[in-house]
Amino acid sequence: MEGASGISHRTVEVNGIRMHVAEKGEGPPVLLLHGFPELWYTWRHQIAGLAARGYRAIAPDLRGYGDTDAPPDVASYTVFHLVGDLVALLDTLALSQVFVVGHDWGAFVAWHLCMLRPDRVKALVNLSVPFMSRNPAAKPLDRVRASYGDEYYIIRFQKQNLLGLELRRYSGNFSHIAIQGLFSCLRKAGVHLTSRFHCLSGSQKRTSTISQANLKSLVLLGRSITTDVLT
Repeated sequence: MEGASGISHRTVEVNGIRMHVAEKGEGPPVLLLHGFPELWYTWRHQIAGLAARGYRAIAPDLRGYGDTDAPPDVASYTVFHLVGDLVALLDTLALSQVFVVGHDWGAFVAWHLCMLRPDRVKALVNLSVPFMSRNPAAKPLDRVRASYGDEYYIIRFQKQNLLGLELRRYSGNFSHIAIQGLFSCLRKAGVHLTSRFHCLSGSQKRTSTISQANLKSLVLLGRSITTDVLT
């Protein structure tokens, strides 16, 4: 199915789930991975820009988001599942290797795709989230709490019945576009909320490396990105 913007949509079977994918353009493939709480729609302007510059832009709804299946068991959301979804997607699309661009949660997934399957990644651009190596001596939540404190949203979300209150408290930190993804997740969980959301921006740039893989990588924290980094 193709919309007015020329972006086509389809659902494919990957890694035991049905995944929604938005695509546009022909040429070298660029896999766009959205953050929390977002959808493929986050990338709509970049999809058009990449297609106009001779790239094939591919933006899936990640596992648990949007029109992609959301398995009920939390054990179905390990990094192996998330990376497996992307590898299976590339297999389905008959793509041996792609440029990868990740934002926020998508950046986290992208780093692990590079670590686990570097053969499928030509180059990587990540926004917002630098590479963070695993520390077997500390649980992820403990590391988050140590870095950001008990008031950080990930820590607060661990408490039952606080979701609605926290969404209102942090409403200034989400863009209008991002909240569509959040509402999609909430609907799947049987929750209905309304609020107003605005966007925060930054102006930092940070580089990062992955010791396990010999890949080009760039991490950006800020307002914009150009396709020049994909050459």
